[in-house]
Amino acid sequence: MFDGVTPDDEWKRNFRMSKERFFQLCEELRPYISEGINTPNYRSLSREKKLAITLYYLKDTGSIWMTANAFGVHQCTVSKIVLAVCNAICIHLCPIYLHLPQTVVQMRKKVAEFETRFGITQAFGCIDGTHIPIQRPLVDSQDYFNYKQFFSINVQAVCDSNGLFMDVDCRWPGSVHDAKVFSNSFINNELKLGRLPQTFTHVLPGHDKIPNYLIGDPAYPLTPNCIKEYQSCLSND
Repeated sequence: MFDGVTPDDEWKRNFRMSKERFFQLCEELRPYISEGINTPNYRSLSREKKLAITLYYLKDTGSIWMTANAFGVHQCTVSKIVLAVCNAICIHLCPIYLHLPQTVVQMRKKVAEFETRFGITQAFGCIDGTHIPIQRPLVDSQDYFNYKQFFSINVQAVCDSNGLFMDVDCRWPGSVHDAKVFSNSFINNELKLGRLPQTFTHVLPGHDKIPNYLIGDPAYPLTPNCIKEYQSCLSND
């Protein structure tokens, strides 16, 4: 793969990103995952191989045995590498790429993109939850058993009109309802306290100005900063 023999479509099937993006990400992670000169096998564990092992492991549901066999390393090596690379991404790259609007200009841009694409005024993103499967925990396992009948972590995510993540909350067991996750989340706290930049606008003359808000499904509470669809509708009017 690294010698340029593998076609681009094979890169996407194995790593879910293009070869160009792979090496760009590898360069951004260079200071944090470069090979350690004090380790016996540092020559075989280059930063490219570490990133490749991690992405290959994460591309589906993740299999340590399959990943280890594919790259010719031991299972415990895969486990250590995946943890190290994921920590490097979360600590050093997430603040750069994954964040809520920090200025009025950024908020206005998100709102404009959302209105241009979907025709909805003042929305700057969508919010929803998803269940990430996990093995049955040894402690308090009942808390992680969700309504879909498997063990999971309930992950809440906020994305903009282009599908890019702006906020992720992955602290809650699978049995916790989406509304509770939202009410205790960082983004809800920021919205309630007015810490996010706002761009108010009038839609109808003589009525209150509309703040920026998120769009959620019926599982979420209806608040000034979170709008959801009608739970029952008898007409299209």
